[in-house]
Amino acid sequence: MALKIWICSFIPKDIANYTKPVPNGGGKTMIPGPPLTNCYLTDQRTFSNSPTASSRTRSTVEVDNATMSLTTQNHHCDNTVEVGCTDGSEKCNKTPDSGKLKINGATSTGTKCSFVFDGGAGNPCAGSAAPDIDWLVKVTVEKQGNSISVRLDNGSLVEPFPAFEMYASLNGATKMLFQRSPDPGATPWGLFGPPNKPVTGSVVFP
Repeated sequence: MALKIWICSFIPKDIANYTKPVPNGGGKTMIPGPPLTNCYLTDQRTFSNSPTASSRTRSTVEVDNATMSLTTQNHHCDNTVEVGCTDGSEKCNKTPDSGKLKINGATSTGTKCSFVFDGGAGNPCAGSAAPDIDWLVKVTVEKQGNSISVRLDNGSLVEPFPAFEMYASLNGATKMLFQRSPDPGATPWGLFGPPNKPVTGSVVFP
């Protein structure tokens, strides 16, 4: 079975002093617009190691255990849903463009491979003025005997908002590389510019 590695960004269901219940929303939550009269649904969840959990952005790769080379990659964004802040009525429901999410710098030596999760995606309901959720996360996978290690290298960066998480899975076991909540007081308007929040993590599969 191939080694699977994925990274996600998502808007948590509950962010202190920021998320609000959706009117007539059956327990769902939202965050404020723009425009100020409209809001956006959160991903209605907390951290999850499910590779299909609702996410703003998600990139996944598979690594061949024998050759230590990338075999597949997939990039995905779940729909952005804009609602009225006062009545919860749907105003916009669009899929963000995942075309800027990519894998860069892939190399393999037969016992070790390295690559970079790069790029980002924006809010299709807010138009071109909306900043992207970006990441630049450097990964090394190394095989030593019967063990395979996965680590984030120096210079791995994400944004102050929203939440980010990353996992690796092999032979039915899933391990967390990192989980990062939004910075206190952070909003989507802090996403302008490149990612600037360091993340670290490593796991070993026997």
